[in-house]
Amino acid sequence: MIDVDQPSEYNPLPTVEGVADKNSMTHFQKVLSEKHKEALNECDRLIEHFRNDAAKHKQNFRFLKNLSISLTLSVTALSTLSVDKQLGEWEWAVPVISGLAALSTTLLSQTNSQKIWLHSRNLQQRLQVEKFLYLQDAGSYEHLEPDRKNRQFSIRVMEIWSESHENLEITISEQKKPIVTKLIE
Repeated sequence: MIDVDQPSEYNPLPTVEGVADKNSMTHFQKVLSEKHKEALNECDRLIEHFRNDAAKHKQNFRFLKNLSISLTLSVTALSTLSVDKQLGEWEWAVPVISGLAALSTTLLSQTNSQKIWLHSRNLQQRLQVEKFLYLQDAGSYEHLEPDRKNRQFSIRVMEIWSESHENLEITISEQKKPIVTKLIE
């Protein structure tokens, strides 16, 4: 009869010498567990970073978009009243609000808030997919040994982050070229 309270002497993972050693295996498992936690923590940190980044840029985009629309509509209404000479001493408000509308529209296009929002959201989702595949031993993680799986996951997380960072820089620098340069190309 097997006594379940007694630890089993069988250890399927050999040491460097090829002989199962209980103490070194425990150390190996601890190191592997720490690497696993570090990789997941870094992935979670990046997911949270890009979630916050997406939320911030989404809020900025919506604010500037709504401000631009509101100011443009206000200029239209005030211009109509100005033509009918109904504004009186408030005539100065039309060019001021018109300037603010132009400024908010310019800020909307130059801050890239919508592009950064969508980019950050996309990156967050890609990291979540990679984490899910890793935890489920699916996709490229299927049939990998635990240590190799951890390394593969860490590499993939950093590749996704680096690739996306480079793509965002290219997208932003493309948009910031002067119009004359865009027309020449």
